[in-house]
Amino acid sequence: MTSNIPTYALAFSPGGALLARGGEAGLDIYDSFTLKKITGVPHAVPPGVYGPVVALKWASMEGQFDMLFVGTKHGYVFAWQKNDDVYVECHVFRVPEGGEILSMAIHSNANRFRLAVGTIMSVLACYDILPDRLWNEWYETLVDVEPRSIDFATSGKNIVVFSTFSGQMHIFSKKERTLDQGRNLASLIGYATMSKDGKVLIDNTANFGLHDGQTGTLLAMFSSGNNISAVPKHVLFGEDEEIVVTGSDTGNAYVFRKTGGGPEQVLINASDGFTQIVATSSTASTNYIACATSSLTNVGAISLWTCKREVGEAATSRDSTASRVNMPERFWQLLQRIWQFSKDSNACLSKLTSHALVWTINFAWHGLLWMAKVCVLLSLLLSVAYLIWSTVEDDVPGMKDAMRQGHGLDEYGSLEVGAYADLAAALVHCAGILNSKVECVLDERARSNGDGGKAISK
Repeated sequence: MTSNIPTYALAFSPGGALLARGGEAGLDIYDSFTLKKITGVPHAVPPGVYGPVVALKWASMEGQFDMLFVGTKHGYVFAWQKNDDVYVECHVFRVPEGGEILSMAIHSNANRFRLAVGTIMSVLACYDILPDRLWNEWYETLVDVEPRSIDFATSGKNIVVFSTFSGQMHIFSKKERTLDQGRNLASLIGYATMSKDGKVLIDNTANFGLHDGQTGTLLAMFSSGNNISAVPKHVLFGEDEEIVVTGSDTGNAYVFRKTGGGPEQVLINASDGFTQIVATSSTASTNYIACATSSLTNVGAISLWTCKREVGEAATSRDSTASRVNMPERFWQLLQRIWQFSKDSNACLSKLTSHALVWTINFAWHGLLWMAKVCVLLSLLLSVAYLIWSTVEDDVPGMKDAMRQGHGLDEYGSLEVGAYADLAAALVHCAGILNSKVECVLDERARSNGDGGKAISK
């Protein structure tokens, strides 16, 4: 599915049957099997009023009903309830101090949903929510911590906060309203997510790392091709937390084993652009992976992969595209890697070409500047010489006629190209004349001063 409008958020419903998409166009919901847009939603969250949709979270009340939480760039949060095929807007509120919603986390039990929200204004807010009730609201402004990603601790009370610029993982205590010192994970955190066993996946804007949540120890590294820019990219667990799915700067999504190593598969999403957005979902029968580009300059793309799971197996082949075209998995992987290698080679060639072009332009520019300086200097020297000649030419008998006869000056009295030797000789003669004139002026002033002094003494 292609779109000229950037996508900023994707989220699967708890059963994987629906895919919510947010971006510059607001909110859309699609059927995961047909990719047809679902109708009957309250509205599309108009971006002209609330800002683009930048965060999405689905949650289920133990099979009773589902709720979709929507965050916008202007700091608004929408809570929609889904009963069968009917969507009802339950709550709309703005997080204190406004600002873009960077992260959302959900913790649910039989009595309520607990929603945590982090904003670009370093605000951490929390709400208890039911379709007909919103209570226990509180918020805290974090000092020097931007909550790029957040998650609930196991108890559902404390909140894990991943800070963008410090690269640390903090624990915010709801009871004491304090933030601990945190554990260093990276120099920057573009995105982070936690597994049920306390492992932490982070995007450090250069590559992706799996860390121990208790100690911060690095357990595995993952690389998704050439990094063009330090833009945040999603990194998520999939297939019951057995695999890792990452975005990239090359338009693709990458699938890794949780234990590390090279990519198991490269999911081709777009020919170029930043594939920053990734979503995963696993059910008893099917695994889902969705990814989208967020580029403002290239054609956007949204891709969806599904994989049927066999009874008794945690996961089967992770490439539904291969099964759809009835192609062996290994051969399809080879084709994908050849395609990626060709893209990487083209990217390297483009970089070399651009560097050569920049060097050529700089060389030509500096050469032109040097020539301009030389021309200006010669013009100044010739102007000074001409002024000197104009001053003394009447005191050099026959010099002008002699230079005309020797082709030093043309018939209009202008200097010709071949007259430089004659001009040099004339300048030497002129220097003597100027010296004589200066001596005459000085002698005249001395005599005048001497006569004046005698008159005064008398």
